[in-house]
Amino acid sequence: MSTFWRIATFILPGVHAMRVKLALLSFLAVFVIVLVQECKAASCNSNEYCPLGWSVKRKADGSTQTCVPHDPKVKCGKPYTCVASKCGINFCCANDKMLARLKEIEEDQEDADNDEL
Repeated sequence: MSTFWRIATFILPGVHAMRVKLALLSFLAVFVIVLVQECKAASCNSNEYCPLGWSVKRKADGSTQTCVPHDPKVKCGKPYTCVASKCGINFCCANDKMLARLKEIEEDQEDADNDEL
């Protein structure tokens, strides 16, 4: 008799071995189904990170920046906002028009600084 069955019959004394097998297999099947569903829900395509017309913030290594809305330690820097995606993960996103305006403002400031020199 294997160690597994010894443990199972010790935990569930007087229970027929076939019932133990069935219960354990049922539990395992439910566990695997739930695990697969969770993995599916947590995977996103790159076009699902942010709403249409928004861009996701990237880290230095090129990976996406995730966030937690109510945790100040894991918030997005300005101008990015924590947005819940369709797949259940929160990403730091910013409106493309706002990013373009900020880039223009920065370029104008650099030009002004260079003109002063």
